[in-house]
Amino acid sequence: MLSAFPSNNKQHHQRVILLLDLDCFYAQCECVRLGFDVTTTPLALLQFNSALAVTYPARNLFSIARNDGWESIRDKSGGECYAVHVPLLPVDTTTATTTTSLTETLQEEYDSLYKLSKEQQEEARKRDLGVRRFAAEGKASIECYRIASAKIFETVHEFLETEKAQMDDTNVKIMLERASIDEFFLDVTDAVNKNEDYWNARQDLLEENSILQTTHLIRPEGEESVPWNGVVFRRACLLAHQLRQYVRNTLSFTMSCGISVNKTLAKLSAGYGKPNGQALLLPEYVEYLLEQTQIRKCRNLGGKVGAAVQSLLPQDVPTTVASIAKYLSMPQLVEGFHGDEPTARWVYDVARGIDPQPVEAKNTGALTKTITTFKSFTACPVSDTTSWIELLARDIVTRIEKDAHRNNRYPRVCTIHYHPTVKIHANADRFDKRKLLYQNKSFRTSFPPQRLETDAKVRHLVHDIQSKLLQHCKESNSNIDRLGIAASDFITIASCMDAFVQRGGQDRENLSKKRKQADLNLGCIISGDTITPKQEDEDADRILAEKLQADFDRENRLLQASERLQTLGKKRNKTKGIEYFFVRKK
Repeated sequence: MLSAFPSNNKQHHQRVILLLDLDCFYAQCECVRLGFDVTTTPLALLQFNSALAVTYPARNLFSIARNDGWESIRDKSGGECYAVHVPLLPVDTTTATTTTSLTETLQEEYDSLYKLSKEQQEEARKRDLGVRRFAAEGKASIECYRIASAKIFETVHEFLETEKAQMDDTNVKIMLERASIDEFFLDVTDAVNKNEDYWNARQDLLEENSILQTTHLIRPEGEESVPWNGVVFRRACLLAHQLRQYVRNTLSFTMSCGISVNKTLAKLSAGYGKPNGQALLLPEYVEYLLEQTQIRKCRNLGGKVGAAVQSLLPQDVPTTVASIAKYLSMPQLVEGFHGDEPTARWVYDVARGIDPQPVEAKNTGALTKTITTFKSFTACPVSDTTSWIELLARDIVTRIEKDAHRNNRYPRVCTIHYHPTVKIHANADRFDKRKLLYQNKSFRTSFPPQRLETDAKVRHLVHDIQSKLLQHCKESNSNIDRLGIAASDFITIASCMDAFVQRGGQDRENLSKKRKQADLNLGCIISGDTITPKQEDEDADRILAEKLQADFDRENRLLQASERLQTLGKKRNKTKGIEYFFVRKK
């Protein structure tokens, strides 16, 4: 049913979008750190007894896959695949202090991790390769991979700025949107449609034979000899190749790239370029690609939406994206999504290769809205979780301080997530058992004041979390087996100080003289009859913290009351993404 696909509709094919994806990123980080070539070295990165990332040589030579266990990797490869564990934060923090320098630049951090000498690499191999770790030893940390990601994005920006300068056009726009820690979109429409002098100087590199040496053209078999036009796409292919080579030569990391007319098609195309390659999907071959693509493999169709769409398709038809366009009308989709017309419209368009979502380049686009840390452990009373709480608190405080130094922001809110374990009565029905097993809890509190020293922030957070957890779990007589901390509601540090001064001044004006003096006497050290300005500021900070805490406690009570009134099956609106961490697989 070719009419279902608007292959000649120029309205939807005027953009040129790139999706660049770092190949098996976490495993690649370890290859770079240890001095291995990721394109030839079989290596699996494990988190306890599960493979977190696997290099392509390990996949192709030994059929090792993600989530394979330690013994499985050893048996499949006969010991020929390197195994390395993700870094751990040790659980014993009783004497720990934070000594990380906040003045260390990103370049210095990156060099200390990934620019090792031959002797340092050999020492790291002896120390890290083949060493099995267990969950009781500590918490997995991907901070070193975040540093690598930040450095790679910085290098990408360097390349783009250099190319824009060579184009001699200050108005040229290349939009970059970070999609995750290891992939990003580029909208190069403006760059490939202008700057004729820049492209004419590279004319020999834009010939079809030159482009096809670096780019896989997605099209049906038997059409390899058919010439293809489209100057803008050739330019995009050249730009993508040069960017990938620049990152490879500068940092030793490989990337794959998909090139097409929108985000969805660029993402699908990137898979044809893996590993360490690139693929181009022209508008005339959109239907061909969608006929080859399973619904669950399409961007944003891998979860419940994709499952719902598959359930609407007739039996015995391929579960491909193209089948949606061929067999499901817009009214059928609206009905299938229970009247959710926006979702139905999105599915309807994507099935036809239409995705108008722009590549959004924002100054804060690479900044996360929350900074989180989590840990699962054997179920135990809250009183026995002190070491885990200290570990998580120190982890998030350290990361917040680094973030504050680099991005000039600080969180106001801290959400604590935990999973209580409860005894299920033998006679409980299946519905009640499922409800109890997956019942996750959370509460909010204020993040420690920025003025405190690192260790003081950790102590403040540990005391706050433990006291509230004890209260919550005592009421339900339950243990816990999972715990998480999420810092959010970031504001600029300047705004934070302004709010503090303004709010603190209002609070002091509202206090009676008697109450104010009593509070000051309790909270400050008095020298003679004089209270120093610094001591007054500390007292105001304490008052502000108490008022914020009262606000959060009141909000928690309202949220809990609202949740009790919600009907079963409604999605929770708050902290939905984070809570997926706690849901165990069947």
